[in-house]
Amino acid sequence: MLFNAGSLLVVGLIELYFNFLGYQKRTVRPRRAGLREAVLSAVAAGLAFGAILAQSFDLRLAALLGLAALFGAVAGATGGAAYGAPSAVTGGLAGVLAGLAGTVLGSLFFGSGTVVLVTALLFAGCAFLIQRAADQAPAERGTAAAGKARRRAAANQAGRRAKTGAVTAAAAKPSYRGSIVLGACAVALFAGALLLQDRLQLGGIGQPQTQVAAMDDANDMQVATIDVTGAGFAPKVTEFQANAMIKVVFNVKASAGSGLKIVSKDLNFSADVKPGPNIFLLNNPQPGEYAIEVDGKGKAGTFTVKPAVKL
Repeated sequence: MLFNAGSLLVVGLIELYFNFLGYQKRTVRPRRAGLREAVLSAVAAGLAFGAILAQSFDLRLAALLGLAALFGAVAGATGGAAYGAPSAVTGGLAGVLAGLAGTVLGSLFFGSGTVVLVTALLFAGCAFLIQRAADQAPAERGTAAAGKARRRAAANQAGRRAKTGAVTAAAAKPSYRGSIVLGACAVALFAGALLLQDRLQLGGIGQPQTQVAAMDDANDMQVATIDVTGAGFAPKVTEFQANAMIKVVFNVKASAGSGLKIVSKDLNFSADVKPGPNIFLLNNPQPGEYAIEVDGKGKAGTFTVKPAVKL
């Protein structure tokens, strides 16, 4: 958890640094290049922050989406603010959209430090490339445009004077067309993720498939912990030995939802479970395979009881 929290902090600090750098260089960078850098860095930060957030905290999807959207909005708005209010709005909405997308993508993976590490490294690499491209833009643009500007200066001078009033009026009325599109996409993604969260295999990618129960010799019982996530049981298959009591701890995650019931027709039990640990005891299991499922969710798992090993 400390590593995950540190990764979130690193993403936030890198984004803060790049926004501060962009604000300092706003007078030497072309406006288009500066705005592009602000939006792209907000998108990269939003994706990374959302993915790491989803991997770090066991919260409902709505809460994760809200936190990631807030971070993306702040990151994008502060970066775009150096280039005017329309740029701040565009950057903020781009950050919101990226934060939502990153949260959904991060939620699809089973919790793992590897996912967090890869995400943090990818963000650092992308942020470096975005910043480098923004720093090179003024020089490249100036070199390429210098000759053309000189050749057109005399011819355009009269036209510029005539159009000064129109240009000033157009500049005073900024267009928010792109911001409206981004806002609509963000709302659609947020609503879609909430409506379809039961169909999304949350935590399914990289989920462990099989485990062997550990033997508690002091209490002469087998102990296994099974996570119940939005993708079902993790692991899906748990192996036991016959002729020894079984203790199963079903750890219900927030992504699984609430009001759940675990049933097994093979073992003839049905029980409500609450978020957090839920303990079940099974006495004298016989060899065979026993199906378990989350009632009404279509999420199935298996207890495999093997014959006792004779020493």
